[in-house]
Amino acid sequence: MPLLREQNIKYIIEKLALLQYIVRLSNKQQLYDSAKELEDFCMGLLNKINDWNLKNLNNENPNNPIIDLSDEVNKVAIQVTSDKSGNKVKETVTAFVEKQLQNTYSRLIILILVQKQDRYSLMLPQTFNFSQKNDIWDYSDLISKIKGLPPEKIIDIKNYIEIEFPTSECKIDYEKLDRFKKIINQIQNGHEDEIKLEIEILCSQKTKEEYFELIELLNRQVECRDFLEEYVNILLSILSEESWKKDEFEILMAESEQYDNYEQLYEFCDEYSIIVSLPYDANITKCISYRVEHKALIERENEIIKKRKELVELIKQEMK
Repeated sequence: MPLLREQNIKYIIEKLALLQYIVRLSNKQQLYDSAKELEDFCMGLLNKINDWNLKNLNNENPNNPIIDLSDEVNKVAIQVTSDKSGNKVKETVTAFVEKQLQNTYSRLIILILVQKQDRYSLMLPQTFNFSQKNDIWDYSDLISKIKGLPPEKIIDIKNYIEIEFPTSECKIDYEKLDRFKKIINQIQNGHEDEIKLEIEILCSQKTKEEYFELIELLNRQVECRDFLEEYVNILLSILSEESWKKDEFEILMAESEQYDNYEQLYEFCDEYSIIVSLPYDANITKCISYRVEHKALIERENEIIKKRKELVELIKQEMK
């Protein structure tokens, strides 16, 4: 192989390998929009490799669910994706057939921006000739095709990559992404109180507001748990004169937790709600209902779970 040709191919391999690495890293950081950002670059590259005239359909209809690039003259349709799973391939081919796109395109190619699986053995619609061996491409397939091109085309592709190679990866702050990832892990593990400073430094006002709403819910939950614990202690003290009643109450407490069924416990506590009074705040003493307070605890727990998910999604948006 002549030296110049070898150098050009080496340059192309290094750049495409770098893109594959960046997409894989983005997937690990749960940033799944990298394929969309690379569609135009892939379109130009495929056009030069195959002498196609692909157009980006997402420029006219953003987030086209089935195909991203198309060449109606050569009857080729391309989906660009960072998902290498068999499910993604099957969903794409099935949707392609359901929309009867085989009437417009004679070939569907799925371009995977990470390393594809070693093999695919999928049950696919028989009404369209899709080759699981030849129509699922990754960068190694592109490099194999480039190696078979004449020198002038390899130079053209090398020049294209020099000019059009996405520069966004150079701007990625990997340390910042790592900090965002740690924030998400802390939220998912219930350690929100440990990330206040990171939220203040890294996140937008909207995310901060969501975070402090979550903290407020968590604080109210702690207060409610403490309140109910005190209620239980007082009720146990009242029941201590009737040991069998105390035993019954403790059994109900254990069984209600085990079977997630609190109705009998609520009924038991209802009998004592009038005589069990606690200071609800600095100025008020009230008789409380275990039923009401405990149901509020459960409802708030569901609200906390939902709020955590919403906050994680907001932070993922911050990472993009």
